[in-house]
Amino acid sequence: MSLKTITTKQGKAMAFMEYEDQIERCEVVLFPEVWRRSSHLIEKGALLAVRAKVQLQDEGFKLLAEEVAPLEAQTLRQLVQRSKVRGGVGKGKAPATGSQAGGRNAGMTETLAVPISAASG
Repeated sequence: MSLKTITTKQGKAMAFMEYEDQIERCEVVLFPEVWRRSSHLIEKGALLAVRAKVQLQDEGFKLLAEEVAPLEAQTLRQLVQRSKVRGGVGKGKAPATGSQAGGRNAGMTETLAVPISAASG
């Protein structure tokens, strides 16, 4: 995992996390409000649950984080419940692809468990 923090034009901090394994690379965007609420959780060896919107792109996808919490049974249940209320997880729908996606910015909210094994810049 790599982590890069930046300052927006409005002077607010935000971050980009990138995960890569032998098969896929995934970028997680933490916009200023999410980064402010969760930056203290992101450290080497931490296990996190991330609720994020999936943004489809020409080649692959990225995750736009909406909420980050420690990966514990209770917090994971809460994140899943909030996603169900918002129409995400548990509805039996897959993300739209191609002409169904409505453009590059189409996506849906999912709850994902993301293991963080290192925080390097």
